[in-house]
Amino acid sequence: SRKLKHSKRCLMVCAPTNKAVTVHHTARRLENRLVQKIKGRKEVLATAHKIVKLIGDLSRSRNKKYPTELINSIDFIVGVVDAWNHDDIWHEVLQAADVIFCTLGSTGGSLLKKVVGEVDDLIVDEAAAATEPEIYIPFQYLPRRLLCVGDPRQLPATITSRFAEMMGFSKSLHERLMYDCGYDHIMLETQYRMKPTLSQFPSKYFYEGKLIN
Repeated sequence: SRKLKHSKRCLMVCAPTNKAVTVHHTARRLENRLVQKIKGRKEVLATAHKIVKLIGDLSRSRNKKYPTELINSIDFIVGVVDAWNHDDIWHEVLQAADVIFCTLGSTGGSLLKKVVGEVDDLIVDEAAAATEPEIYIPFQYLPRRLLCVGDPRQLPATITSRFAEMMGFSKSLHERLMYDCGYDHIMLETQYRMKPTLSQFPSKYFYEGKLIN
């Protein structure tokens, strides 16, 4: 039967790169949940242990003919694993999620589109380093609110096409909302990344002396 989409609205947090949304850490946590689901199938575990024991017995025996019990056990576990629908497992994990972390590009993936209906809020980190079309990809989930977090005075989005740059794609949506559309924005003034002596230069030349240590 066709799976229903996410029955509740959730928070989606995106960024241009994996590192920015710590996708690796999140993926490891999801992977652990998937492993626990597999481990919960007692008959599979029992059969796997039986296979290991039978192979051990076979290696110590002079008779190298595979016993029927071993062949039947392998056939059973392969049949069960083949029957598992990994998309269904991911579907279940995503359906239960209150917060989904992903890259901007992955929000266009087929599995995510099958599961997620609409989101309450969309947070885009490093928004000033994302191209404008990138940020539009998760708009398909119809977020009620958009929060762009970024610094237009740091490295901009990477544009390798001269034509794209001529068409204005070198400007991020973050900058367009701030400077072209006049949307309200808040500057986070307290910095924690460097010693006060080092922050003097960027504070004076890029942030109008507003940085607080």
